[in-house]
Order: sequence, then C-alpha cells, then structure tokens
Amino acid sequence: MWAVKIDERGRITIPKDLLDLLGFKPDDILVFVREDEGPVYVGRGQFQVEIPFAQKSEEKVKVEKLEK
Repeated sequence: MWAVKIDERGRITIPKDLLDLLGFKPDDILVFVREDEGPVYVGRGQFQVEIPFAQKSEEKVKVEKLEK
C-alpha cells in the first residue's frame, strides 16, 4: 500500500517504487479517468496541440518547396 500527502499547493509526490510499478517515467503525463461513480483509472497521456491555420501554413510551405 502507498500513501501520499498533498502539499499546500495541491501537489503530490508519488513514490519511485510505485512509479516504476506503473511504468511511468519522468516527464510522462498522467491522466485520471472516471465514468459516472465508478473507479478512477490512471494512465499515460499525450499532449497534442492542433492549430488549424498552422497546419495550412505548413502544407503551403511543402507545396512551395516541391515547386522550386
């Protein structure tokens, strides 16, 4: 069993042996999921940003490079 304390800023420190057991590494993103009143699941997440106008600009650059 593991227990963690929440500090005054709402942060916790997860013991290294628990992180190892769960397969988490430094810089991983932890995601907590709960459906209705069921249990809370913890998993590894990904951070993804989609900016539509940036994608269009990137496509335009690729086209311009091909034409040259």
